[in-house]
Amino acid sequence: MRHALAVHDIRTVYLLLQRFGISQRQIAAMVQQSQSEISEIIGGRHVLSYDVLVRICEGLDLPRGWMGLA
Repeated sequence: MRHALAVHDIRTVYLLLQRFGISQRQIAAMVQQSQSEISEIIGGRHVLSYDVLVRICEGLDLPRGWMGLA
């Protein structure tokens, strides 16, 4: 997970969360995205927006530094 975060591979992050039983709806609620956005990201869409990356860190209660964000 740490490597995926460091390289902004959000697809892998979300897939790992699903492996631990967290649904797309739950992920969406945590990171303030729609379930369809989660599905698109899992399908291969890249997340490039700084604001979205910050929201993901905050929603998953992860330090921003793990993604190289100030």
